[in-house]
Amino acid sequence: MGRDTTGVFKASTVFFPNVAALRERRWIDKSAYTYGLKGTPTTYVLEERLATLEGANHVMLVPSGLAAITLIDMALLKSGDEVLLPDNVYAPSLSFAQHELANWGITHARYDQMSVVSLSEALTPATKLVWLEAPGSVTLEFPDLRGLVRCIREKAPQALIALDNTWGSGVAFKPFDLARVDGSQAGDHLGVDLSAHALTKYPSGGGDVMMGSVACRDPALHHRLAWSHSRLGFGVGVDDVAAVIKGLATLDLRYHAQDAAARRIAAWCERQPQFKRVLSPAPAGLARAINTGPRTSRAGQGW
Repeated sequence: MGRDTTGVFKASTVFFPNVAALRERRWIDKSAYTYGLKGTPTTYVLEERLATLEGANHVMLVPSGLAAITLIDMALLKSGDEVLLPDNVYAPSLSFAQHELANWGITHARYDQMSVVSLSEALTPATKLVWLEAPGSVTLEFPDLRGLVRCIREKAPQALIALDNTWGSGVAFKPFDLARVDGSQAGDHLGVDLSAHALTKYPSGGGDVMMGSVACRDPALHHRLAWSHSRLGFGVGVDDVAAVIKGLATLDLRYHAQDAAARRIAAWCERQPQFKRVLSPAPAGLARAINTGPRTSRAGQGW
């Protein structure tokens, strides 16, 4: 992550010596900046560090985690397409599908995130995007992430796979490198196409920043997203960007400290008769997992 100081470049207006210089500058590959809404050297630094964290090649910043989800939906879906959502989907994502996407002629369907069979039965030729959550919003189930990805690749190769990776945060597992976790042969590709992230949560660390990100590896996919991002007018404040950059320096320490504390609390709750059910992404036997559980998850097996 590094602890170097990053300059805060604020730019609603960028000046050029002449029209030729204006036309020669490119923002989409971040070789230069042309307008604050399209990014500045400050945002480029955060995007590069997030790409390293998640194992991506390209990252773009948006005003919130929900903005990351809606950007992906709007950039990649068109009338006649279908998007699949897990039953434990982030509620605003479902609401967006029920209203805005429906108004644009884009349908949606649900599947049981804990069942590869359920997902397989939900896939159709019209399915162009599948959302995954690991763990799920609020109820925190951790699915067979590798099994779900394999199912989509085999049965619906036309569909892109997007993961809401807010809780994993790029620390628990690498969404673009799931094959490495289960011992697949080197060179095997098993991973999602897109990772959406609410930087509001773990990366900022201070509870005082609203921001999101979209990460991917494929340059063509990045270009589709980047142009939609530009046309939609999404932008983030560079002071907030600087705050997240600082927060990244302690992300690993904070993440694992919270994991250890959450395991202790969940284990205590399991022993209390007043609790009917304890919802946690950690494996069964939380009391044993406190000291013996892995510091990072094996995707699909829980934390």
